[in-house]
Amino acid sequence: MLLSHRVFVGTSIFASLLYKPLGVFLIPGILLFFTHFIEKRQFLASIILAVASSLAYWIIGAWWIKLIGMQLPSFFFATVIFTMAIACILAFTRRVSSCSIAREEWFILGLFLIITIARLYPMTQMLVAPGPGDSAEHALFTRLIVEHKGIPDSYRPLLPIDHFGSYPVGFHTIAAMMILLDTIQLHRETFFISAFTYVLITLALYLFLYRWFHPVIAAITSTIVMIFSTYPQLIFHWGGNPTALGFFFAIMSTILLEEAHKTFSVTTIIVAALCSAATLLTHVNPALTLFYVYGFFALARLPIITHSQQTQSMRLFCIFIPACLILIASYLTYFEFGFSAAEQAEFMKKPYDHAVSVSTSMPKQLYVLLAPAMQLVGFTSIPLIVLGFAGAITCFRKKMRQAIPHCIFFCSISILIMNAYYWLLPLTFALFPDRISLFFILPVSYFVGISIQEIRRFPKLLITGAICFFVLGAVYYTANPVIDFVHSPYGIDRTSVSFSEASELALFQLFGGPFFLYLFGMQPDSVVTEADISVFAWIQQNIPENSMFLNNPGSAGSWIPALAYRPILFPHVPGNLHTELFTAYNLTDYIKVNPDKSSPHSVLYNFSLLIAQPQALKERGVRYVYTGPRSIFNPVFTERDFPDRKVVYMKEGVIIYQLDWSCLS
Repeated sequence: MLLSHRVFVGTSIFASLLYKPLGVFLIPGILLFFTHFIEKRQFLASIILAVASSLAYWIIGAWWIKLIGMQLPSFFFATVIFTMAIACILAFTRRVSSCSIAREEWFILGLFLIITIARLYPMTQMLVAPGPGDSAEHALFTRLIVEHKGIPDSYRPLLPIDHFGSYPVGFHTIAAMMILLDTIQLHRETFFISAFTYVLITLALYLFLYRWFHPVIAAITSTIVMIFSTYPQLIFHWGGNPTALGFFFAIMSTILLEEAHKTFSVTTIIVAALCSAATLLTHVNPALTLFYVYGFFALARLPIITHSQQTQSMRLFCIFIPACLILIASYLTYFEFGFSAAEQAEFMKKPYDHAVSVSTSMPKQLYVLLAPAMQLVGFTSIPLIVLGFAGAITCFRKKMRQAIPHCIFFCSISILIMNAYYWLLPLTFALFPDRISLFFILPVSYFVGISIQEIRRFPKLLITGAICFFVLGAVYYTANPVIDFVHSPYGIDRTSVSFSEASELALFQLFGGPFFLYLFGMQPDSVVTEADISVFAWIQQNIPENSMFLNNPGSAGSWIPALAYRPILFPHVPGNLHTELFTAYNLTDYIKVNPDKSSPHSVLYNFSLLIAQPQALKERGVRYVYTGPRSIFNPVFTERDFPDRKVVYMKEGVIIYQLDWSCLS
């Protein structure tokens, strides 16, 4: 089937006008269809590049329009008009090519449509994305952008922090734009962007593999890798979806930089710079990891490439690096860097509690030496490692030269993981082993692709294996009918994994356990109910602005700032904002850094001490107490802790108390 680029661009712009949120994904990246950059590319590959470019454009542009005082909706419509004008000029002044959609590509499009439906399926089971801390935090930042119709100057009135700029908000900008352009509920839109991010990563992996494999093999491999992987898939569980979106841009940057090394196309370099800048403006972890891993990779392969290739690499980076700096210049003008001693103490333990190991008590040198292997197994998955290892052996026997760059990339990731325990490289205190380990999926997926390519040569074996897999999988899940994350083989202390736990986990992973959890095992970590949604609307109408709430951690009360636009005393915020928050609310006497390396909770709160002191609650402005029907933790307070209380709302398990401080001097 032939598809005219002129017709496709026109249809895309028209569809974006009919349903404006669609334009966030298509405009202005769709203009790439008029360039030589897109010519001779597969249709799906062109779409992926256009979507990545569009998303990057909005994320970067949000910081630039802040400088001139333009709002996001105005920025969107101005860009649509500009895109339409450029499209009309190019459509009638230059030859526009067409693309051919082959039969195999229809299969691939169908496969990714099924994947998209599956990735969005959790939205039918839950109201908000799982992860009551992180997901509520990202919804809070999104709400601030929605209220200001752009990136605000401060976090007020939801947080007592006056400077907005240190924490990248790419994820939140995309969600806010879609909310501003249509009547979409905030909690549903942040959920959609969270889930759709994993579709984008699958597509990026496909584009990464497409360079070496037949399109069908690339599509099947990217799908299998994402279904069986622990990370990035199960980042969804704890709500770190901006990290996952940043990783999508990092994969795209890697693909485009490699392409630019071969073609030295200016358009390719510019799109690579867009994706790299968007990586930083979405989350610092994948951006910093990309910087170091790709830097190590580029330096390590210099001796094995020709002199002309070395020269071209230098020319490439002389254009690419300044382009990236120009794109992020607006963000840097607002950036405020600095970590307090308490925040540094928090970050010192994160390389351990964000890692997988057999024991945190082993000698540090041995622990660090084994760390890359432990993270590879822990954050990819044991079945993928086995399949990838088989592919690596085959590749070294048949395609040694092609395997070397992937091995160099693998070693670069390993070096950065070991560095995370010493902070020898600048800024690497911000890097954690689990986030660095995300990048293992790139070389692993290549070697898995080699294995799948080899297995394809034995169709009878493939069919028999597939039948056995589905039969045994059905038996396994019949024997284990109720599985959520906590009660799955993942619900263990990952910093001290025994052999029996690893074996049980390997069996679970073998039958697609991570994907099963993504689809069906997240409900306990999504605590907001319809009753909570109703009361949030009631709060906005009946509770005075700036009224402070106290809520149980891990409950729907964490969503009060985002959905009711009222502050809470213990909001979930990034580590770099802890000192500002604790100082503003004078909480330093009620918190301490957790000395336990294996605990994911870096800060411990003394709730009982605070609640036992009514004067302390009054001084911090607490006027209301919120209790909801669901929580992932045991409540830290009950109604008996507040004798001087008045019930102002009670319905379907939600209770709001107003506190009476008149008896206190």
